[in-house]
Amino acid sequence: MDRIDVGNRPQVSFISLYCEPSYLEMHLKHQSWDNLEIVQLEQGDDYEDLIDYIQNTSSKYLSFLEDRRWFDTNKIQNMVAFIEEWGDCELVISQRGVLDMDGSILAHGYRLFHKILSGESFIGKDFLKYCIVNQINLYGDLSCILVSTEYARKVLQGFRLDSLDPRIKKTAFLYRLLSHTELRFLDDIYVCTYVKHYTDDSIMREIFQNYLKGPNQIYLGLSNEDIEALKYSRQEGQAPVNMPSKKMTFFCESKGQYYNVEPIIKEAKARGYQIRLTEDLSEKAEIGIYCQHRPKPENSDFSVILLHDLGQGQERWPCFWEQENWDIYDLGILPGPLWGDMWSKAAFDYYTLPRHGAFALGFPKYDIVEDVMIWNRVRELKESLHLKYNYSILYAPSYEFEGKEDDFVTSLQSMPVNLLIKQAHWTSEFQYVIDEIDEMRALHEGKYENVYYIEPKESIMVALAMSDLIISDESSVMAEGLMFGKPSIAVTDWRIQDTIPPRFSSVPLDYVYRCKKAELRENAELFFKGEMSLSRMEEWRDLFFGNKGQCSRDILDAIEYFTGQGDQKEFMKLKVWPKYAYMVLWDQD
Repeated sequence: MDRIDVGNRPQVSFISLYCEPSYLEMHLKHQSWDNLEIVQLEQGDDYEDLIDYIQNTSSKYLSFLEDRRWFDTNKIQNMVAFIEEWGDCELVISQRGVLDMDGSILAHGYRLFHKILSGESFIGKDFLKYCIVNQINLYGDLSCILVSTEYARKVLQGFRLDSLDPRIKKTAFLYRLLSHTELRFLDDIYVCTYVKHYTDDSIMREIFQNYLKGPNQIYLGLSNEDIEALKYSRQEGQAPVNMPSKKMTFFCESKGQYYNVEPIIKEAKARGYQIRLTEDLSEKAEIGIYCQHRPKPENSDFSVILLHDLGQGQERWPCFWEQENWDIYDLGILPGPLWGDMWSKAAFDYYTLPRHGAFALGFPKYDIVEDVMIWNRVRELKESLHLKYNYSILYAPSYEFEGKEDDFVTSLQSMPVNLLIKQAHWTSEFQYVIDEIDEMRALHEGKYENVYYIEPKESIMVALAMSDLIISDESSVMAEGLMFGKPSIAVTDWRIQDTIPPRFSSVPLDYVYRCKKAELRENAELFFKGEMSLSRMEEWRDLFFGNKGQCSRDILDAIEYFTGQGDQKEFMKLKVWPKYAYMVLWDQD
């Protein structure tokens, strides 16, 4: 092992674990800490050589470099600063981000645990037990830690790895350091790992189980059941359960949510299910169907999650599941290839993975695009509104805020078109949005001969079907318009008040035309005159929506299969598989 000692500040051993010299050199060039003893564990060296080095180095701290990692420039500097400042811990951990092979961010560490982890002190063995029992790797890998050399010497004294399978030695070395001390997590991410492509990990899973048995099992307080459960791969999905039930509860807090699942309700009734609708997310259910941001599926014996919004969380794509975790559900339903691909890229970690898997079974509303009931309602509504013109422009925002509706009306009211206004149906929890809507309606209703209101409780499908052009901020009504072949304009400088301060609208995909509100009139006129059109609309439709006409049938087949009530498996062809390997408890290299 080669050593290079430079600088005057507290010395840190920077230990390269079987990395190429050029890779090590690249990281050294970008580290701001200037007192490093560089150690290269090379082919032919073993962990016994590393332990021997640790017993003899003069470095105060140890830091590790593994292949396929990205380090922040101030990783070592900041980790040293924190461990010195706290003074009461011997090991600190940086939360770990995840990068795609092109360097794009796929995950920002464990946001769900952020407030719990940051700066807190944990007993190492208890923390490891929590991770193993829940199959959640919160500690990362050796590259994520900075450890006191004095502490490492003590716990590695007499520690032998020669009897272990070579593929588990790095994990065993890390576990030895983690399990015998109090440790702390840093608030920021200083390390990222690059994903690996999905492979069968059953062999490593067995090796890891064998490593845990015996003294490790006793020391960590693991039961036989805890270790046996590690045979189950989250990415593979669990087998069906025996839970025959003909009671299904649909959780709908608004009419918009109801219309999202209405086709499933019809299919379930046709199969003899007892249907219950409720706004109370805390209500107990045997089979619960959800489409909210943060419902309570733990109250259902079997839970199914669907999107309620095709642009859901688009301001944080592809990291959607970091905040809307799907591991708490039994079954996940995706609307089509676009969302299926995004899920596939994100399914390297626990929070993305429903117990039985995710399936691109479609968007229930797409089953009813040609439903005669919709078109009868369109005809009826047109007659009741007495529309003046043949061409209709629909305004349907995600949030009414800062006079967006007034921008729409004042910009377009002098055009020879019908201006249709369809606000979302909000619950009393969002009274501040309802107040904005009411204010706008009072300002415009009855003041213009071509302005018409479609009630919030009306199905958006009806409003889309009777329109020729859609105007919005970032609402998924623009994506839903693709089902009817209707183009959309997104106004990018309209703001959304779901953050503090409010943010500008986010439309990351090119299925819509984007413009500023000052340009709205000009662009609406171009669409009206047929001088502008959106390209690839059919292609975008097929990316957003799949399985037309079969969605509700396949969702019921999936529910019945995984609850042990049916044997129809045609839906399995639409199972979505992870693209990248799971962030496992053991080392992947």
